[in-house]
Amino acid sequence: MIKIKCHHCKKKSLYENVCKCKHTFCMNCISSFVHNCTYDYKEEKKKKINEDNPKIMAQKIEVI
Repeated sequence: MIKIKCHHCKKKSLYENVCKCKHTFCMNCISSFVHNCTYDYKEEKKKKINEDNPKIMAQKIEVI
């Protein structure tokens, strides 16, 4: 068995829990606020909202 060390607390773990910041953590440290994650979650969510909800422009009405 390969045991993987947690990037935050240096404990050995059997499971590989990879965060979006590309580091491996144990089950206690995987939460982003525990290990002071450097990944920008807010920017990711803003991009997703903008992609899912494009701006809709109304067509101009021609005067007859």
